[in-house]
Amino acid sequence: MNKNFSTKKALSFAEIVVIIFILIAVFCMLFAKVFGVKQESGIIYNWKKTLIATQYSYNVLLLTQKEEMEKIIKLPEHERNTRILDLFKTTLNVNTIDTVNSNRSLKNYKYRFLNGRRIPKDSKYHIKEFVYSPDGKIMAGLNWINDDCFNNDGLCGVIIFDMNGVKLPNRFGLDVFGANIYRDKIEPFGSGLSYEENQINCRRLETGVTCSKFYLMGGQFFK
Repeated sequence: MNKNFSTKKALSFAEIVVIIFILIAVFCMLFAKVFGVKQESGIIYNWKKTLIATQYSYNVLLLTQKEEMEKIIKLPEHERNTRILDLFKTTLNVNTIDTVNSNRSLKNYKYRFLNGRRIPKDSKYHIKEFVYSPDGKIMAGLNWINDDCFNNDGLCGVIIFDMNGVKLPNRFGLDVFGANIYRDKIEPFGSGLSYEENQINCRRLETGVTCSKFYLMGGQFFK
């Protein structure tokens, strides 16, 4: 009696190589996703800490340096922004001395909206000069636009942070966040808007400015 035996064909070298490449690709994708989530969480966490420190710093300045600030905001734009940011530096942990990155990289730094568009020069979000934190990781910039805001409820200015310095992507909603400054408080961009309104602005084709508030409301990092 003849018996039929099933034979198993061994994988060829080419097939083994293909399988290995597939496994490596899958591993890289999983690693990138896990690493990306961890990195995103770190950026949001640091933004939250930075915002809290900024709000605290401003409250201290209003209690101890308000008269000085009222004088400073009457100065020309460049000097005004530099002097006010200098008042923040103790609690914000920022310094005008570039200790890690080169001065050239700081001068050439540019940031954009989430959709990739440039910040118009007449926009309140357009800041000409940034300063580094002493460790060179975070950059802060300030644009004080109202020299009489302490006498009304209008906007005084804005303060913007790049949470990883000159490193890309340098875009709102990804590594750039900021807040509005009023006479008695500092609020992240998007404050006063609903979760849904902030979410709409925190998408690929939008500016991403209100991501500053959206992530603090529990919103998911931009995808």
